[in-house]
Amino acid sequence: MIQVILSDQSRGLVKARQLGLMRRSAFLVNTARGAIVEEAALVAALKDGVIAGAALDVYEQEPLPDDRALLALENVLLTPHLGL
Repeated sequence: MIQVILSDQSRGLVKARQLGLMRRSAFLVNTARGAIVEEAALVAALKDGVIAGAALDVYEQEPLPDDRALLALENVLLTPHLGL
């Protein structure tokens, strides 16, 4: 679960390398700020089975545009920035 403030140090903190260190059965949960996780790396990890799934309450761009790949993935739970 990601719960850090967004700063210059935390922006893009979770990239493909960090996702690759997680267990294949892991779920990434981000309720902090969308810019902490590189969305493209997360989508690739989810599509490739690097991690089992993700639950996101925040996104790189809010509101989440209709054309984002995250919306088409079955192993993602998306909520509209409810502050879970």
